[in-house]
Amino acid sequence: MKKLLFGLLLLLVIIIQSCKKDNTGSTTPIIPFIAAKIVTDSATNIQADSATIFITLTPNNDTTIIESGVCYDTTSPVNIFKSNVVNKSKSGVIKTVIKNLKSSKNYYVCGYYKNATGIVYGNIITITSAYVSPYPMELGSGEFYGVINVICSDNNNNIYAAGSGATVYDRSYVSKWDGGSWSILNPKTGYAETGSSAPIKILFVSKLNELYSAFRSSTNGVDYNVVKFDGTVWNDFALYSPSNYYVNDLCVDVANNVYAMGYDGNYSNGNYVISRWTQSKTFTQLGSFYDYPLTMCTDASNNLYVAGLMHNSNGKYYVAKWDGTTWTTLGNFNSLIHCVVIDNAGNLIVGGDFTNANGANYIAKWDGNSWSEIGTLNIPYDYYSDAVTKINIDKLGNIFATGEVKNAAGKYFVTKWNGNSWTEVAAFNDKIYTICTDNNGILYAAGKFKNSNGKYYVARCN
Repeated sequence: MKKLLFGLLLLLVIIIQSCKKDNTGSTTPIIPFIAAKIVTDSATNIQADSATIFITLTPNNDTTIIESGVCYDTTSPVNIFKSNVVNKSKSGVIKTVIKNLKSSKNYYVCGYYKNATGIVYGNIITITSAYVSPYPMELGSGEFYGVINVICSDNNNNIYAAGSGATVYDRSYVSKWDGGSWSILNPKTGYAETGSSAPIKILFVSKLNELYSAFRSSTNGVDYNVVKFDGTVWNDFALYSPSNYYVNDLCVDVANNVYAMGYDGNYSNGNYVISRWTQSKTFTQLGSFYDYPLTMCTDASNNLYVAGLMHNSNGKYYVAKWDGTTWTTLGNFNSLIHCVVIDNAGNLIVGGDFTNANGANYIAKWDGNSWSEIGTLNIPYDYYSDAVTKINIDKLGNIFATGEVKNAAGKYFVTKWNGNSWTEVAAFNDKIYTICTDNNGILYAAGKFKNSNGKYYVARCN
């Protein structure tokens, strides 16, 4: 009995001691203080210059919280005296966007809160801001006053560009980038006809590293002639007697024979003719077409491939192959062909406006026995635009393609096939007319797009 009375007395003392009187004379229990808790949870939408950070602030019974926020820096520890974003929220899950980040940098990030007694920091997480490529970027400061129709590279990684650009000479011209600056190739004789628009649309570097082109000349009385640059001046390589002949494309095979195709209004068996010259200027007329050829190339066995608007009696477009003796047809496409090239394995690669059974644009490959698709191009269909106008293959076998369609952002783009998938690698605000790669795998593009000074330029894309 005594023990029970003692226990009750002790409990009464504890109750009395845990209560106090306020200024009204009543008593209230004393609640132990529990500090607020701040947790840095996660980061999302990490860009080159910004990121979204989530923190959780649990105030518990701290009623003196003034603000919360996020602090961040490239060195640890971080604090609000470096970089921080203030948020007036005092509890819950808080979303904060941090800005002014530098591209491709590691950042330490933590949440914090400030109360009446000071600043409390949470745990630190790390993020890496996104990488932003400086490409595409202007190659030098070439002053191209007109659109650039064609670019190519030689074995020494020099880049050549030509188009319809007029300078003070009022003539189209070929320019050379030597890795440091642009120069005009022989400005006195290396131009197209004086006073005419006469755009240059053809440049080709042979296996022997010799540069060929075709443009009008005011000296020989013909519309177009094939010319060859000897390192100092342009020399006429092949002259045409018809005054209304022009050249659409040319190429040079491994035996150094030169092929050209173009329009000849005087040719009775077809207006579009294919011609060949040896280096000793022996001329051979290989054939002609009533339909418009647009593109040509040769393979390691000196077979010639020609394609364009040529189609058979069923209305299907095809590639014409010349094996040195006869012409045969390859393919059965539902629209025109803009470009043919040979890949590193000797396959024929074909691009154009044609689509597969599902209505998707694709690039076709002929391996000598059968046709196959090189992936489906992820491009929006546009009836009025050419899907694939140029293809280039680098030393590693990567395939680059471009056309006159736009991506989802409304820009013209170059896409790359790496053996498994197509990936966009460069985009521009206006049309891309030409692409090439050098021996180091660097991709270049040019066309109708301009720099901030309103001048056309050649872009390095990687």
